[in-house]
Amino acid sequence: MREIAAALLPLPKGSDGAHLPAACLNARPTACVRPPVSGPAYTMAPGFTKTLVPSHRDQVAPLAHEADQDKTMNAFKTLISTLAAALLLFGFTTPAQAHETDCPYCQLSVVQDTKEKDNEVVLRYGNKRIEYRCVMCAIAQAKTKFKNDLTILAPSNIKGKHVTITRTAGVWAVKEEKAVFVFAKGSHTECQDRYRALTDGADFDAYVANRKYTEAKKLTLKEMVELSK
Repeated sequence: MREIAAALLPLPKGSDGAHLPAACLNARPTACVRPPVSGPAYTMAPGFTKTLVPSHRDQVAPLAHEADQDKTMNAFKTLISTLAAALLLFGFTTPAQAHETDCPYCQLSVVQDTKEKDNEVVLRYGNKRIEYRCVMCAIAQAKTKFKNDLTILAPSNIKGKHVTITRTAGVWAVKEEKAVFVFAKGSHTECQDRYRALTDGADFDAYVANRKYTEAKKLTLKEMVELSK
């Protein structure tokens, strides 16, 4: 309505470009209408003095604009759908799911690390990185399958602190001087807790008492290597 009103405000002009007299405002449109060559896109409908009808160009332009908007919206929806599908397929895989594997020694699933404690035992042999369910599994396979130098990172009783075991030229050693190993014989489905390294031997009593291991042994690395089989 504002565009129509704006188009009516200027005095109409004749074909020679001069303003028409004010009297023409009330005359029949056939006598006073300005030729629709350029200017406002509205012309007087025949037979009416002030009724304005949008030209064909103004009727088509909004439709074309709406069609362009629909195409853009459809393309946007397609993009969102594609991204959502990709996130559903790849974006919600948890670290635990990405690293799940079976222990190559006992064939049970390797227990994944949690926010409270570490569980995965890692053996490094040359360029290989192999995960085990417990430190006893890693040592047992190292004794029978790997002949050269290697390193075992054993999770301890403290989150984020591993006990580092090495074998160099056939000699076993542990980096942490106060480290000991828990040996609580029982179901191997609990081996990640029953056979675990401790960063300090002083933590042994509290560790076994918390898990109610009545016959647990505190072992040195040498003893752990001998019993691992």
